[in-house]
Amino acid sequence: MNRFYAIAGTAAFAAILLACKSEEKEAPYMGVAKEQKALSFSSSADSKYVTVNTNRVFTATSNQLWCTTEVLADKTGNLKVSVTPNEGNVRTAQIAVSAPECVDILIAVTQFREANSLNVMTYNVRYDNSGDGVNRWSNRKDAAAQIILDEDVDIVGMQEVLNNQLSDLKARLTGYSSIGEGRNGGAGGEYCPIFYKADRFTAISSGTFWLSETPDVVGSKGWDGAHPRIATWAVLEDKANPSRLLFVNTHIDHQGATAQQEGVKLIMSRIGAMNPNALPVALTGDFNMTPANANILYITNPSTPNRLLHAKTLAQATAGPQGTAHDFGAIPESQRSFIDYIFVSEQTEVISHAVLPDKLGDIYLSDHAPVVAKIRVGN
Repeated sequence: MNRFYAIAGTAAFAAILLACKSEEKEAPYMGVAKEQKALSFSSSADSKYVTVNTNRVFTATSNQLWCTTEVLADKTGNLKVSVTPNEGNVRTAQIAVSAPECVDILIAVTQFREANSLNVMTYNVRYDNSGDGVNRWSNRKDAAAQIILDEDVDIVGMQEVLNNQLSDLKARLTGYSSIGEGRNGGAGGEYCPIFYKADRFTAISSGTFWLSETPDVVGSKGWDGAHPRIATWAVLEDKANPSRLLFVNTHIDHQGATAQQEGVKLIMSRIGAMNPNALPVALTGDFNMTPANANILYITNPSTPNRLLHAKTLAQATAGPQGTAHDFGAIPESQRSFIDYIFVSEQTEVISHAVLPDKLGDIYLSDHAPVVAKIRVGN
């Protein structure tokens, strides 16, 4: 009898032990390896797989539309994370992995931008002129800044910017830093400012010179020019790469033939002097000359030291009207002159070039159309 009870007791104990172990197996758990809690992607569309160790049915939700998730059954890598192509700046998403009775697991996703690509714009904003009536700056300033944001511009060279306009643009382009001074010195006269994304670039060096026989004399007017003219420049370092770009922005005189010729020659000479390390170069501006003009051809001539190329001629895709100056729509599209340029160094790939529409909504942006190019540069 005692032996019977001993056997029965042992069996009961074993049953209890097995039940406990069974309960332990059923206790909820969920985990992801530490190295899979942060995923990085290049700019291309791609997918990666995460192994979620759990005994529960789980879900995964992304907080960004460009980053999607798919739960896969009976696979080691049972969570698929996919991203779409990224044509902008670095972007981030967060994935929440959830299961009943388990603590959520967060996975950080980073997708880098297209290597060395950036959107560059040249934009004559038209100075604040009370004679422009309904097209006066006070009616255009919001649209003038918004087009830069809408086009996701990384660097823009502007022309005809008076000091009050500069203040208006700074207030609206809060993610940008700016460089430049007025052509009369300090805050006086029209600026040729450079605006650039502050979170992407660091200005290593910068300055302004005058298009005259005495380029370092503030306010000096050159040759037969109607006004003092300037070029503003900056060496910008991309924080993510890091790579550097020499960016130059100008406004060539509209009347003096000698001022036009000598101003262009001076800019090209200065680019060489400022660029001993042969950095990629972008030159923007209102040149007041059409592509067939001898001075424009001088910039692109293979015999010109440090020669540059017109981004439009290099572009893999082009869009927009053939001309850029439209006088607030008064010039028919077929009669407009192309005088606003983005020039780039020879090693630059130009993905696209566009002359933008005259208006944003029903508001004229300027008496010139902004020009934007998507380029890829490398040292």
